[in-house]
Amino acid sequence: MAPVFYPGKVLFTYDLRSLVYVLASAALNAVGAWALLAAMRSGGKASIVVPLTALYPLVLVLAAPIVLRESISLLQAFGVACALIAIVLLST
Repeated sequence: MAPVFYPGKVLFTYDLRSLVYVLASAALNAVGAWALLAAMRSGGKASIVVPLTALYPLVLVLAAPIVLRESISLLQAFGVACALIAIVLLST
């Protein structure tokens, strides 16, 4: 979509690393949408499946200390705890 929104910049002027990130992001987005639809098709209730899939930032918060060597703040830890409690409450 970049050539449409930025007509002066040709697609192949981007470096290969950026293009790989874009393609990986698109592929993961497609896999996520497919997983959501597969969960709904196999009998999952929308009131449970959709909120659980909306918790994808939880993965990023838990991966940040490992991948980026960041520390989790107290507020983030509280948010993670609330999200885990919400998962338990939604699944029962």
